Amino acid sequence: MTPSMNVGYQGAGFDSPAYKLTEIWGNALEQITSGDKLALIAVLAGWLSEDDESYSIPQAAEDCPLSCSEAFYLYISFLAEQERPLTPDDALCLIAALTAQLKGKVYAE
Repeated sequence: MTPSMNVGYQGAGFDSPAYKLTEIWGNALEQITSGDKLALIAVLAGWLSEDDESYSIPQAAEDCPLSCSEAFYLYISFLAEQERPLTPDDALCLIAALTAQLKGKVYAE
């Protein structure tokens, strides 16, 4: 049995989406605003809903008309990098982590 500190939705455990996200991308997502986090969740959900492998994160951002900061588009381009393409599992983990951060009031003002 593998030891785990997973405490569920809060994302505090070592095998939680929030921890995995930090391991992969650092703490950069803690620095975006709550509005941008909600927009990112919407874009990721839109991307996941398309059953087309050629549909990209930047296309999903264009299809989701929201007012966002310049930092939001920087994160979109970061997630769209071809060196480490975002997978559906990554997107679901990212949505869970962003939701946990919003619930814990972890966002820039």
